[in-house]
Amino acid sequence: MKRPALLLALLLLLSACGAPAGSEKDDGGQPGGSGNPPITDTGSGSGASSTTNSGDGSSGDSQNNNEQNNTQTGGQQDNVQTSGSTSSSGTAGTGSGSGTTNTGSADTGSGSGTTNTGSADTGSGSGTGSVPVYVAGLTPDPGATDGGTSGESMIWFFKDGTLTLRGSGELMDDPRGSDYIFGPWRHLRLQVTRLVVEEGITKLDKQTFAGYTELREVVLPASLRTIDDACFSRCTKLERVQFSEGLAEMGEFVFYQCDALKEIALPNSLRTLGNNAFAQSGVQKVTLGAGLEKMGSTVFQECKALTDVVFTGGNLAGFEFGLFLNCSSLQRVRMPRELSVYNDKAFNGCPDNVTLEYIDGPLMQVLLKLYPHRNWVPVQ
Repeated sequence: MKRPALLLALLLLLSACGAPAGSEKDDGGQPGGSGNPPITDTGSGSGASSTTNSGDGSSGDSQNNNEQNNTQTGGQQDNVQTSGSTSSSGTAGTGSGSGTTNTGSADTGSGSGTTNTGSADTGSGSGTGSVPVYVAGLTPDPGATDGGTSGESMIWFFKDGTLTLRGSGELMDDPRGSDYIFGPWRHLRLQVTRLVVEEGITKLDKQTFAGYTELREVVLPASLRTIDDACFSRCTKLERVQFSEGLAEMGEFVFYQCDALKEIALPNSLRTLGNNAFAQSGVQKVTLGAGLEKMGSTVFQECKALTDVVFTGGNLAGFEFGLFLNCSSLQRVRMPRELSVYNDKAFNGCPDNVTLEYIDGPLMQVLLKLYPHRNWVPVQ
């Protein structure tokens, strides 16, 4: 009788426990529980998996509603998008992005890469492309392939063989403290074929373009007042210089050994021409402006091809020693209307039959008597 009673007790116990756990799911979609719905974090990661992770995660690919060690940290994210295999829809106050394309935006952040279209209240972006703006209000021409600044008010840029200086004032002094400047464009000295100095620039410093052996043409503005010593010396292919009225002073050796330079017309505004300014150049014909007051010695020394020189003014103080020293092809010099000082050694090494055209005056009468061997020819 004990066994039936035992079986009955067992049946009663099973009945009290109810049905076994089945396949019911709660509203959260998790078997037998009320768990949260899956959270997909589309932040950056280094892997390609799509694991759903509702807790802490250290994997760069994990989707995470807390912190990620290998993705973006520093709190919640503010639409910062990076170059990982996923994207982020979180929010962040601080974030950064890098890669081939960065289109994120951040309150504080930065982006770098080939293309960077990110925007930020405080941030930066870098990439490849055209020459950027260097000085406020000054921009290089489209298509420029190189450029930079010279001082605080000038830019320079290089395009298709032309070097352009744009801005105002004088060129920046040499940062090393020397008394001449080679310019920040010096690495282009064998590529520049044309130089354009734009309106606003007032001075070209010493040796700025010395040794630019491919330079063929120079265009100068009316704002330019001074060309300093040896500025274009040894520019052996320089053929043409376009001066403007406004230039007042040229230093020493400015066009020294410019072999291809054939004809020069100096502006009426020029007052001073330094020693050896055109020495050993290839110049053949020179016209000097009416405002010229002072010339140094040996200005045209050993210009072997020089044949014709015309002084259009009458304010020149005098001819210095060796002005035309060894100009073996010289044929004609049109003298200034008035000349207070004359040094016959100005013509040392020149042919004896050089025609010296003059306008009659008291000094010229003296010169005719002192130097009768010269080929003096009066003109009106």
